[in-house]
Amino acid sequence: MIAVTIIYDIGKTNKKMAVLDHQLNILYQQQITIDEVYDEDNFPSENLAALTDWMFQSLKAIIESREFIVEKINFSAYGATMVHLDNNGKVLTPVYNYLKNIPENIVVEFLAKYSSQLAIDTASPVLGMLNAGMQLYWLKYTKPKIYGTIKYALHLPQYLSYLFTGKFYSDITSIGCHTLLWYFERNDYHDWVYQEGIHEKLAPIQEIDHMELVNIFDQKIRVGIGVHDSSATLVPYLKYSMEKFILLSTGTWCVTLNPFRDDRLTEKDMDEGCLNYIRYDKLPVRATSIFLGNEYQLQIKKLCDLYKIPESEILKIEYNNELYEKWSYNINRYFCFSSLDETTVGIIDPKEQFQNIHEAYHKLILELTNFLIDNMQKTVGADFPNVAFVDGGFTQNSVFLKILQRKLSQMEFLVSQFVSGAVIGAAILIAGTSIDSNVLKPILNFEPIKF
Repeated sequence: MIAVTIIYDIGKTNKKMAVLDHQLNILYQQQITIDEVYDEDNFPSENLAALTDWMFQSLKAIIESREFIVEKINFSAYGATMVHLDNNGKVLTPVYNYLKNIPENIVVEFLAKYSSQLAIDTASPVLGMLNAGMQLYWLKYTKPKIYGTIKYALHLPQYLSYLFTGKFYSDITSIGCHTLLWYFERNDYHDWVYQEGIHEKLAPIQEIDHMELVNIFDQKIRVGIGVHDSSATLVPYLKYSMEKFILLSTGTWCVTLNPFRDDRLTEKDMDEGCLNYIRYDKLPVRATSIFLGNEYQLQIKKLCDLYKIPESEILKIEYNNELYEKWSYNINRYFCFSSLDETTVGIIDPKEQFQNIHEAYHKLILELTNFLIDNMQKTVGADFPNVAFVDGGFTQNSVFLKILQRKLSQMEFLVSQFVSGAVIGAAILIAGTSIDSNVLKPILNFEPIKF
């Protein structure tokens, strides 16, 4: 029987479980999707009950297989998501989707009470439900009875840990992720959090490498407190690289992370969508994000319907340099990206513009990467580093990668053959031993983009 660590990597779309040995090799993995449920306003919401059942059932199956001795468990999960619990640990509300709108009057009232400097202090643009602090403020003034019964509001990674340990904790990576809660320069919650009494609803902050020893299915297991997924993703790259880099973490959101900028955010930065995350070692990370993966999926569905092909065929399309040259010189916009900009540019009939799906797909990726590069520029500033690491779902998309490399030829894009750096990052944080580049090199297995 092999001693292992289990990591649950919970994305908004895909839920993953990975079983790793002490050298961070993945011995087994499982991925599922879970249908969403709906909140009281009929807005999609995370299905906590189904997620919980799957996590415990999958863990039980691993233990009962008698192939592994489960020594440790940790969690990586998407941010901007809170689970509100009462004194008995019962969930009080749906898991409100970060895409759900907060009524404008609540936002206006909040901004009138607290200085516009708040966004700069907390390195968090005002983004409605994407700000965990704003969600708590909204609950306090629109659902006061429920708010009054909240014992702790846990960030999603810490809620997953609570399920196994029964312990209530907060962690710095979740608190520092566009929440409007954390005053970066003071290294403390912001004044408004104390004035509103919201700090009383937040669990004690625990060190990121803390573990609780618990008995699960008659096996003693050390369980971590969880980590915000983008912050987890950054961990192996910081451990691996000695030179400056940026990390492009791709998925539903494409997030550009620059861990080498420590200058204070300006109002202009905030207007452009810049914010700070917090690294596992409590240092700030300049970041921008764009809803690119979501938009990609929407457009792919439309193209597949138009050309009457299954979506599985899309990734079989190979990069074509002639098509890149042809369409890169065509600056006209052909696609309408509802979640990326407010223009109404779009094709009435793509078949009139493109000879085939290959042309349409290349033009789609060209337009999407234009948005992405603009987004990256805001994080990087004047000087792009020599190296960019690419992590996540788009590492499987060769057309996307090659077009991105062509457009930013001054940089070398290195692609990890390990799809989820968040899994490795969450494992490193509870490894208990030093993990260096020699250990990580064969795991991450970087490859340059080849034409």
